[in-house]
Formats: sequence, structure tokens, C-alpha cells
Amino acid sequence: MQSAHEHLLGPLHLAVALTATTPKPYSAPPHLRLLNDELVQLWKREKDWPRNLMVFMPPGHAKSETCSHWFPVWNLSLEPATRIIETSYEADFAKKWGTDARRTVEEHFPTIGVSLMEDSRAGNRWETKEHGGMVTAGVGGPIMGRRADVLIVDDPIKNAEEAASPTIKKAIYEWLNTTLMTRRDSPDTICVLIMTRWATDDLAGAILASETANEWRVLRLPGLAEEDDPLGRAPGEALWPGKFDEDFLSGEIRRLGTAAGNALIQQRPTPIEGFAINPEWWQWYDEVPDELDDVILTWDTTFKDVATADFVCGGAWGRKGNKYYLLDCVHRRMGISATIKEIRAMNARWRQARKILIEETANGAAIIQLLHHELKHILPMPAHGSKTVRLHWQVNSVAGLIEDKRVYLPRAARYSKELVQEFRDFPLAPNDDYVDMTTQGLNYLQPRGWSYEAREAKAEVPPKSQLELESRLMHRKIKAKMKEREKVSPQHVWPGAR
Repeated sequence: MQSAHEHLLGPLHLAVALTATTPKPYSAPPHLRLLNDELVQLWKREKDWPRNLMVFMPPGHAKSETCSHWFPVWNLSLEPATRIIETSYEADFAKKWGTDARRTVEEHFPTIGVSLMEDSRAGNRWETKEHGGMVTAGVGGPIMGRRADVLIVDDPIKNAEEAASPTIKKAIYEWLNTTLMTRRDSPDTICVLIMTRWATDDLAGAILASETANEWRVLRLPGLAEEDDPLGRAPGEALWPGKFDEDFLSGEIRRLGTAAGNALIQQRPTPIEGFAINPEWWQWYDEVPDELDDVILTWDTTFKDVATADFVCGGAWGRKGNKYYLLDCVHRRMGISATIKEIRAMNARWRQARKILIEETANGAAIIQLLHHELKHILPMPAHGSKTVRLHWQVNSVAGLIEDKRVYLPRAARYSKELVQEFRDFPLAPNDDYVDMTTQGLNYLQPRGWSYEAREAKAEVPPKSQLELESRLMHRKIKAKMKEREKVSPQHVWPGAR
């Protein structure tokens, strides 16, 4: 039988006690018990114990729910005057945790014993009658003028694209040091950084490589146990077998590929220069398979329309079951006129192609405008940043397919060997045309992908002018931003939702 005050022993105890009679009671697997112990030890603020804690676990293992929801509520249940600042990659996402914590405080007043000020109940800013409470903000958001006893940074990096941007990573690191850490009310202010690792030089990596590394304690729990596991698991044992067993996690690593799997599942990111697409992973075929399930054409265009233009690369990709085949490829220097001619010719050779994917950058926008009346199945494709960004976002998103030996190239074609070499040397190779063409096509053909879902886009009326095309692209960006915000629900999210 649970003691009357057992819920005060730690945030996990509180979560279990308050959700015991709900449809989805909070569970207490070993990894969350260890996280609970680390949070309690941090809260005690004992002499010679670091005031900062990093928490690394795979997605979906309730690290955010425990640290960003229940840890603030538990702090306030012990001391209602505690001032908490919660931050995340986006203000609305941080606000969601503030809303959850506030709702829990209000709904469980008899147990928690904390009352809120009547005029301060917003999700991103609420205050107790003892002048404690919670303020939330996005990374880089407005927190100046406020002081905190507890700082929480939950997922400061949104996705692989941000994790691959040196500019964004530097900005986040500078914000942590020059803005967030200056909000500490005293040397005893504690800070929790909750992350899924993306890169060796992400925020956690930058801190651990700095002079302040010894001020942080690190709790790293990989999805599949390695040697000297903090929980005493045998190598290969799953972190939360009741939810994600060994077969599932191993499958995710294969799907993601070695680099992304080691980062997201094992919390052991690989340096950019330490990972490449192994030439031995590619498969070869001599004859095109019969009755392909899907065929698309994909084009990476150039920035110039002169004789010295960069290479243009176009390819026809087919899928049969879970295997992918490069059916055709054109790779040479071309201006707009020659590129249009080659697009028409490839479309004539592969009339079963469902879509023609054309990157919207460079000459792509002009080509789309010139061909949209003639080729109704053209689909404009957004580009995804610099070479470094594409390495993490696009190449790693298809690395699992290649490493799993499900991507086939024509054995006799000269371009196949050039493609393999360019992938091997990327991003240090002088050109990346094969890489862009291939990753764009494979990402689209995948039923599901790490970077983004396969696009089963509805046919749309082609733009009639360059102005209309630019307007449509801007509308698409706004719509994507709104869709991202819709993902942040004010409703309670239980463990495992992240």
C-alpha cells in the first residue's frame, strides 16, 4: 500500500500516484526510475554535486514527460515559490509543457496543495500565490527580466536539418550561455537538458567539448544496451522492452542507417567525416524487373545557362516491393534548353512515370514554368539547404535503404560507377548532382521515411507565371508552419507519446 506522502519522494512517484486511476496510468520501468533518482539528486543541490544534468534517450521513452511535466509539478509541490523556466525549439512546444503542468497543479490541488494566482494562468506564464510558477519560451525567445530556480531545455534542436546547420547550432549554444544561463537566480539554480542526440557538435556536444563540461552530469541511455550499461542490462537488451523491444529497435537502426540509427536510437552520433555510404552496400541488376509498382523521374538542375554550367542530373527510379531500381540516368553540363529537351526525352522513354520531380532551386523554377502545360505530372520539390544539411537530412534518410542492400543500379551503365563514387566521397566530392537526384527520388518513393513522409500529392494547377510560382511557394511555407503548430496539442500527452 502506498504511503500517504510517497508521491513527494520524486517526480515519478508523483506521476504514478496521480495517474493511478486514469485510463493510461504512468508506468515506472527501470530507465524512468533511474531518471527519477537523477532528478531527485539534482534537486537536493548537495555540495560537490553538479547543478546541471543532461538526459539522452531515444524518442518515445518518456524522458520529456518526466522532466518537462512532472519534474516542475513535483518541484512546486515541495516548494510553491519555485520559479521555473521551460524552453524548447519552438515557443508553442514549450508552452504545451507549461499547459500540462498548470493543468495538473489545478486538477490535483488537494494532493499537490498549490494555488495559482487568478490573473496569471496562461499556458506560457502562470504564477502561484507564493510567486513561484512557470514561464515557457522557444530557444532564443523572450526570457530576459526573469529569474529561475529551475531551468529546463527540452529538445533545443527541432530536426536533422537544424542539427546539420553550423549557424543554427552556434546560435543555440550562444543563446544557452549568454541568455538562458544568465537567468539563474543563484549558483544553486539547477538545469536539465533533455535531448535526442543528432550530431557530435549539437548543443550537448558543444557543452561537453567546452571548459564547462565538468559542471554537467550526463545520463545516456541507448535504446539497445552497450558495454557498462547504467541499468546493468546485457548488451543488446532494449531500454523499454515492454514498449519497444529489441527487434523493433534493431529494425529502426537498419531503416535509419548506421549514422542516423547510432544518433537517434543509441545516442551515439557519428562525426560527419566519419561516415560515408559504403560502395559495397549498393546492389546490381542486369535486367529491369517486370511490373514495377511505381516509377518516377527526378531532376537536379543547374544554376547557369551557359556552356560552363554545372552538371544537370536526371534519373528514372522504380520500386518493386521494398526494392528500388535506377532505371535511367542523364548526367552532363546543360543549360535550360538542353535540360528541357532531356526531360521530354526521358518522359517519352518512361511514360509510366507517375511524377516528374524537379528541384525548385536554380533553373528548376523556370523549367517548371516552361513545361507545366505540357507535362501535367511535374511536381516541384523544395531544396533542403547546403551540402552539410543534405548530408544529414537527405543522405541519411536513404542510407538505411542502401545499407540494407535494397537499392539496385544497372551493372553495365557508366553512370552507376560515377554515382557510387560520388556518394562515397560526399560531401567532399566536387559535385553532388547524383546525390541530389538519388536522394530526392528515393525519399519520394519510400512508403515512409525518416526525413519526411512520401509525398502522395494531389495534382495541382500549374503556375501561370513566375510571380504565381513564387506566391505558391510562399503559401506552401506558411501552410507547413501552421501544420507544425497544429501538432502541438493542449491536451495531456502520456508517456511514450514522444
